[in-house]
Amino acid sequence: MTTLAQKVDLPALAESAGARSRLDLTSYLLAHPDGLAHIWAVGNSSPALRVWAKMKLGDLVIFYGNGEVYAFGTVASKVSWPSNNDIWPDGTNWDHIYSLNNFTEIAAGDRLDYTSLRTLTEKLDVQSVGCRDLDALGLTKDEVLDFVLHTGPRKIRPAQRTSEFIPERGVADPPQIGERFRNRDVIHHLFGGDAMKGIVKFPNEDFVNTFSHDEGPYADEVDLETGVIAYRGQGLTGDQVMKSGNALLQAAWVNRTPIRYWVGPQGGPFEFEKWVLITDLDTVIEPDKNLSLAKRFVWFLNPIAGPERESFSNLKVETPVVEDVAAISIISNTSTNLLDQYAAATARLGDSTASVERVDEAPKKRFRRKKAARDLVIARSEGLCENPGCTGMPPDIDQRGNALLDVDHLTGLSEGGADHPENMIALCPNCHRAKTLGVNRSLLTKSLRKIAKKKHQTLLARPGQDSQKTT
Repeated sequence: MTTLAQKVDLPALAESAGARSRLDLTSYLLAHPDGLAHIWAVGNSSPALRVWAKMKLGDLVIFYGNGEVYAFGTVASKVSWPSNNDIWPDGTNWDHIYSLNNFTEIAAGDRLDYTSLRTLTEKLDVQSVGCRDLDALGLTKDEVLDFVLHTGPRKIRPAQRTSEFIPERGVADPPQIGERFRNRDVIHHLFGGDAMKGIVKFPNEDFVNTFSHDEGPYADEVDLETGVIAYRGQGLTGDQVMKSGNALLQAAWVNRTPIRYWVGPQGGPFEFEKWVLITDLDTVIEPDKNLSLAKRFVWFLNPIAGPERESFSNLKVETPVVEDVAAISIISNTSTNLLDQYAAATARLGDSTASVERVDEAPKKRFRRKKAARDLVIARSEGLCENPGCTGMPPDIDQRGNALLDVDHLTGLSEGGADHPENMIALCPNCHRAKTLGVNRSLLTKSLRKIAKKKHQTLLARPGQDSQKTT
């Protein structure tokens, strides 16, 4: 297999593959008369092809992996080799080859922390390829290379995870609320533990640390009204199981042990934002990383004042199901499945009264909302504001492909309203604000209550629904 670090003879490879006559190697041979060059390629995905179209001779290319920049070079030529499978395995995915001048590898231990490129380019692509207009950013190639080679922060390479590795701060000087750290490697260097997993313990500590990325692969949700966090369990593909990080969370739930909640953009920086306590667990069916339906754990994390027992002694915690997690009700949250099983899913919600969590330090009640009820309302809305008088906020989706809709209770939970689809409505942000603050909010709420009830009853009566219905 050809690697970036090796020079290859592209004309000779094409000749041996019987493809030489089909390739235009004019620019390649002008740049590399002896036929030898460092080469790389982009694939056939839409983002990759957009980059290929923008790529010009002389452009700077930066290579990265494992969170660090390890090489760079400038584009010397571009060659299209359709359906090639002679350079890389499955080569038909890498048809757009470019060669490099000034190719330079950076020594391990002196490599730039890749995420720090945000300070220059403001955004990093999720894709393995990206394209930035340096002129538009007010940068030159020399300035970028000076940052890569000299002035930017180096990637911390922690000692091997052996008994000899001693964290710099450790349990004697634990992280404090509000502290920010550049990335997970820095946190590992200072406190130990795993530098990659989203659910970890630091050595010699009882506390679990949960990491939530702003744009990460897990769809963590924060209830803006109560602060309760619906935190996805560990496992991106297939059914999640009660092992590894999920087992750590289960133990913290059973033992009522506080948890550190960290937030930040994918790659960092990360902030230790608050202490939380697990108060409940749901199991739902939703698409995994490969878009296949799978069982996912949703842990409910309730903010607390601190790790001291008195700060959460009166916080209501649902009784953990330890021996048989599968016994927890499973409700699919994919829209099509939810509408097909609306009656049965509504019935499985159980008691329609939301559970109440009392917190001594706060003169208010916190309500643990049922995510399954919210999912039913979103499915019922079919991605559109349920206010028939909506004046038209342009329909849009978030980065996960979900409709930009708020789910609101028509009779508030604090007023005894049920956490149940019949008492819930999906609204665009504009209509939600009108319902909450508008001069005519009472009339609007009365109208919306009728809409929600009618849509709810219509779906219960939909042909093919389970015979068990609720009202």
